[in-house]
Amino acid sequence: MNGNMDVKKNRKYKTSYPKFNQSIIKPSHIFTEIITAVMMLMVSLGISWGILTATNFAYPFFYEKMEIQNFIDHFAALNEFGKEDFAKSSRNERITIFQHIVTEIHQKQTALSEISFKDSKNKSIPFLTSSEVTHLQDVAKLIRLFLATSIASFIGLILIQGIAHYGKWQLNLWRGAGLLLITIGTLLGGSLLIWGFKTVFYTLHAWIFPADHAWFFYYQESLMTTLMKAPDLFAAIGILWGVISLVTLVFILWIWKKISVKAFQTYF
Repeated sequence: MNGNMDVKKNRKYKTSYPKFNQSIIKPSHIFTEIITAVMMLMVSLGISWGILTATNFAYPFFYEKMEIQNFIDHFAALNEFGKEDFAKSSRNERITIFQHIVTEIHQKQTALSEISFKDSKNKSIPFLTSSEVTHLQDVAKLIRLFLATSIASFIGLILIQGIAHYGKWQLNLWRGAGLLLITIGTLLGGSLLIWGFKTVFYTLHAWIFPADHAWFFYYQESLMTTLMKAPDLFAAIGILWGVISLVTLVFILWIWKKISVKAFQTYF
């Protein structure tokens, strides 16, 4: 009987608790990882969009590399609305007009119709048509929605970080981000390979913008489309946006890991 009691005593005092294993991730956390990765991506896209906006979407760089000057010289001279003198405008004037458009679609769009250039008689000519102004106002609404979503995602990240901190979650966000990027890359890459950039670009426009609002403009009718060498310039900006966003996403993941490790060390 004494022997049995000793065994019980030994069991009581020799009981050990398993150490926390950082490599163990509950299956229920996978969904949280993906949702968090989506929020991180939205924040990354928002930050990189801000960088591009501050640099005028690298238009001066693309103006040279994509030979936009020759493109404008050719198609502006063919303008069917009496704006052919824009073909004689200077490089600085063209870059300034592009900057004005970028500024307006990120603000109140009240001055879009006031953007102008000087013709050969030094007369101010409205740069945009009424249909182009309407389209840019639609673009501005889309940008506001996107930026609001980016800000909401940032707030969501703070909340998830707080919950993960107090709940002692160990989220493998590299896995979540990897799954997300692979999915997006497969869908986007496959669409571009099958249908091509222009078809995908035009289809997205048809889906996003109101059916009764014009969004396609011929070069001979639109100085805006000519100035932007659409859609080629948008493809170049899209690639640059993607690269900056990817770098930003990696940086955010690195910051998140630093914060998570610090929180883990605090608790354990």
